[in-house]
Amino acid sequence: HDKSMLVDVIQLYLDNNLIDTTTNLSFTNLLSNTTYKLVLKYKYPFKDTFGVAEIEYFIKTKELNIPIVNLESLNAFENVITYLVNKSDIDETISSIDVNLYQGNNLISSKKELNSAFNNLESNSSYKLELIYQYDLNDGNGEITATKTFETITSKAKPTVSIKPISITNSNIYFDLIVSDSDAAC
Repeated sequence: HDKSMLVDVIQLYLDNNLIDTTTNLSFTNLLSNTTYKLVLKYKYPFKDTFGVAEIEYFIKTKELNIPIVNLESLNAFENVITYLVNKSDIDETISSIDVNLYQGNNLISSKKELNSAFNNLESNSSYKLELIYQYDLNDGNGEITATKTFETITSKAKPTVSIKPISITNSNIYFDLIVSDSDAAC
Protein backbone atom coordinates (compact mmCIF):
# COMPACT_ATOMS: atom_id res chain seq x y z
CA HIS A 1 0.00 0.00 0.00
CA ASP A 2 1.15 3.55 -0.71
CA LYS A 3 1.18 5.28 2.68
CA SER A 4 0.68 8.74 1.20
CA MET A 5 -2.53 7.65 -0.50
CA LEU A 6 -4.11 7.06 2.90
CA VAL A 7 -3.06 10.43 4.32
CA ASP A 8 -5.74 13.07 4.18
CA VAL A 9 -3.76 15.79 5.97
CA ILE A 10 -0.92 16.15 8.50
CA GLN A 11 -1.05 19.16 10.78
CA LEU A 12 1.83 20.54 12.84
CA TYR A 13 1.09 22.36 16.09
CA LEU A 14 3.29 24.32 18.46
CA ASP A 15 1.69 25.27 21.78
CA ASN A 16 -1.73 24.35 20.36
CA ASN A 17 -1.26 26.78 17.45
CA LEU A 18 -1.44 25.34 13.96
CA ILE A 19 1.95 26.01 12.35
CA ASP A 20 1.80 24.10 9.08
CA THR A 21 -0.28 21.63 7.09
CA THR A 22 0.93 19.12 4.51
CA THR A 23 0.14 15.85 2.79
CA ASN A 24 3.85 15.04 2.50
CA LEU A 25 5.57 13.04 5.19
CA SER A 26 7.89 15.79 6.45
CA PHE A 27 8.13 19.27 7.94
CA THR A 28 11.28 21.37 7.55
CA ASN A 29 12.84 24.50 9.05
CA LEU A 30 11.57 23.77 12.56
CA LEU A 31 12.98 25.08 15.82
CA SER A 32 15.51 22.85 17.53
CA ASN A 33 14.92 21.36 20.98
CA THR A 34 11.17 21.99 20.62
CA THR A 35 8.19 19.69 21.15
CA TYR A 36 5.62 19.69 18.37
CA LYS A 37 2.28 17.94 18.05
CA LEU A 38 1.55 16.12 14.80
CA VAL A 39 -2.08 15.42 13.98
CA LEU A 40 -2.48 12.85 11.23
CA LYS A 41 -5.89 12.59 9.61
CA TYR A 42 -6.15 9.59 7.33
CA LYS A 43 -8.58 7.41 5.43
CA TYR A 44 -8.73 3.64 5.41
CA PRO A 45 -10.82 1.22 3.37
CA PHE A 46 -13.98 0.20 5.18
CA LYS A 47 -16.54 -2.01 3.42
CA ASP A 48 -17.55 -0.16 0.25
CA THR A 49 -16.32 3.25 1.47
CA PHE A 50 -13.53 4.77 3.53
CA GLY A 51 -13.31 5.28 7.25
CA VAL A 52 -11.70 8.43 8.66
CA ALA A 53 -9.39 8.47 11.67
CA GLU A 54 -7.09 10.88 13.48
CA ILE A 55 -4.03 10.29 15.66
CA GLU A 56 -1.86 12.68 17.64
CA TYR A 57 1.83 12.22 18.07
CA PHE A 58 4.23 14.39 20.10
CA ILE A 59 7.78 14.68 18.83
CA LYS A 60 10.72 16.76 20.01
CA THR A 61 13.37 18.02 17.62
CA LYS A 62 17.00 17.50 18.59
CA GLU A 63 18.87 20.28 20.31
CA LEU A 64 21.88 21.98 18.77
CA ASN A 65 25.24 21.81 20.50
CA ILE A 66 26.41 24.87 22.39
CA PRO A 67 29.62 26.09 20.73
CA ILE A 68 32.88 26.11 22.68
CA VAL A 69 35.08 29.18 22.22
CA ASN A 70 38.27 29.88 24.15
CA LEU A 71 41.67 31.53 23.92
CA GLU A 72 44.04 28.72 23.00
CA SER A 73 47.12 30.89 23.25
CA LEU A 74 47.65 34.23 24.97
CA ASN A 75 51.17 35.66 24.99
CA ALA A 76 52.26 39.03 26.33
CA PHE A 77 55.54 40.57 25.23
CA GLU A 78 57.03 44.00 25.82
CA ASN A 79 54.73 45.96 23.48
CA VAL A 80 52.61 43.20 21.93
CA ILE A 81 49.91 40.75 23.01
CA THR A 82 49.22 37.81 20.69
CA TYR A 83 46.25 35.49 20.87
CA LEU A 84 44.70 32.51 19.13
CA VAL A 85 40.96 31.81 19.43
CA ASN A 86 39.96 28.15 19.30
CA LYS A 87 36.35 27.32 18.49
CA SER A 88 34.32 24.16 18.24
CA ASP A 89 30.99 24.84 16.56
CA ILE A 90 29.64 21.51 15.33
CA ASP A 91 26.24 22.90 14.35
CA GLU A 92 27.58 26.21 12.95
CA THR A 93 25.59 28.37 15.35
CA ILE A 94 28.18 31.16 15.88
CA SER A 95 27.33 34.45 14.17
CA SER A 96 30.27 36.56 15.43
CA ILE A 97 33.44 36.51 17.52
CA ASP A 98 35.15 39.66 18.80
CA VAL A 99 38.31 40.10 20.86
CA ASN A 100 38.42 43.40 22.75
CA LEU A 101 41.50 44.79 24.47
CA TYR A 102 41.10 46.98 27.55
CA GLN A 103 43.58 48.89 29.66
CA GLY A 104 41.68 49.51 32.85
CA ASN A 105 38.14 50.32 31.72
CA ASN A 106 39.29 51.90 28.45
CA LEU A 107 38.69 49.96 25.25
CA ILE A 108 41.98 50.13 23.34
CA SER A 109 41.18 48.00 20.30
CA SER A 110 38.79 45.39 18.92
CA LYS A 111 39.48 42.60 16.44
CA LYS A 112 37.47 39.94 14.63
CA GLU A 113 40.47 37.83 13.58
CA LEU A 114 40.84 34.49 15.34
CA ASN A 115 44.64 34.64 15.27
CA SER A 116 46.10 38.12 15.68
CA ALA A 117 48.06 40.56 17.81
CA PHE A 118 47.58 43.90 19.52
CA ASN A 119 50.65 46.08 18.86
CA ASN A 120 52.18 49.32 20.14
CA LEU A 121 51.18 48.65 23.74
CA GLU A 122 52.77 50.03 26.89
CA SER A 123 55.29 47.70 28.44
CA ASN A 124 54.92 46.49 32.02
CA SER A 125 51.18 47.24 31.93
CA SER A 126 48.05 45.28 32.80
CA TYR A 127 45.60 44.50 30.01
CA LYS A 128 42.32 42.65 29.84
CA LEU A 129 41.19 40.69 26.79
CA GLU A 130 37.48 40.17 26.42
CA LEU A 131 36.34 37.34 24.15
CA ILE A 132 32.74 37.92 23.07
CA TYR A 133 30.86 35.52 20.83
CA GLN A 134 27.26 35.28 19.71
CA TYR A 135 25.37 32.18 18.69
CA ASP A 136 21.80 31.04 18.07
CA LEU A 137 20.64 27.53 18.96
CA ASN A 138 17.52 27.96 16.78
CA ASP A 139 15.31 27.14 19.77
CA GLY A 140 13.17 30.27 19.69
CA ASN A 141 15.18 32.06 22.39
CA GLY A 142 17.13 34.24 19.96
CA GLU A 143 20.81 35.05 19.85
CA ILE A 144 22.91 34.40 22.94
CA THR A 145 25.98 36.48 23.82
CA ALA A 146 28.77 34.84 25.82
CA THR A 147 31.77 36.66 27.29
CA LYS A 148 35.06 35.37 28.68
CA THR A 149 37.72 37.61 30.20
CA PHE A 150 41.47 37.07 30.40
CA GLU A 151 44.06 39.27 32.09
CA THR A 152 47.73 39.64 31.24
CA ILE A 153 50.68 41.97 31.79
CA THR A 154 53.07 43.05 29.07
CA SER A 155 56.76 42.43 29.75
CA LYS A 156 58.92 45.05 31.36
CA ALA A 157 61.06 46.92 28.89
CA LYS A 158 64.75 46.09 29.30
CA PRO A 159 66.52 49.15 30.68
CA THR A 160 69.44 50.50 28.69
CA VAL A 161 72.67 51.00 30.55
CA SER A 162 75.65 53.03 29.35
CA ILE A 163 78.95 53.94 30.94
CA LYS A 164 80.02 57.56 31.21
CA PRO A 165 83.69 57.99 32.07
CA ILE A 166 84.23 60.71 34.63
CA SER A 167 87.94 60.55 35.27
CA ILE A 168 90.66 58.41 33.84
CA THR A 169 94.16 58.50 35.21
CA ASN A 170 97.14 56.27 34.64
CA SER A 171 96.02 53.99 37.50
CA ASN A 172 92.32 54.70 38.09
CA ILE A 173 89.07 54.84 36.22
CA TYR A 174 86.10 56.65 37.67
CA PHE A 175 82.85 56.33 35.82
CA ASP A 176 79.14 56.70 36.19
CA LEU A 177 76.31 54.46 34.93
CA ILE A 178 73.48 56.01 32.96
CA VAL A 179 70.34 53.94 33.20
CA SER A 180 67.38 54.60 30.99
CA ASP A 181 64.26 52.71 32.07
CA SER A 182 61.10 53.58 30.18
CA ASP A 183 59.02 51.70 32.78
CA ALA A 184 60.47 53.53 35.80
CA ALA A 185 58.21 55.95 37.61
CA CYS A 186 59.26 59.56 37.09
